[in-house]
Amino acid sequence: MAEAKVEAEKIVSQFKDTQEGTYKQALNAVNSATGDEGNKLMASTNADIAEMQGDFVERKGDVEDMLVNLVTKVEYKPRPARTGTQ
Repeated sequence: MAEAKVEAEKIVSQFKDTQEGTYKQALNAVNSATGDEGNKLMASTNADIAEMQGDFVERKGDVEDMLVNLVTKVEYKPRPARTGTQ
């Protein structure tokens, strides 16, 4: 009975080691792929941000001019004068 227990523990230990090894290999594969993809995504994001900042600087003057024109443009239409007494 004790021999069977020891033999069973060896088999379980070997199976556990095999499963853990497989899991670690799969995990490393996912992490390395995710790391590469993450780096690509970060580079792409940084490029997009730099492009937006360039567009902002390029168009800033035009937007300021447009806003100043809208704010300072005053259209006044006086009411018609009252005629007669009420």
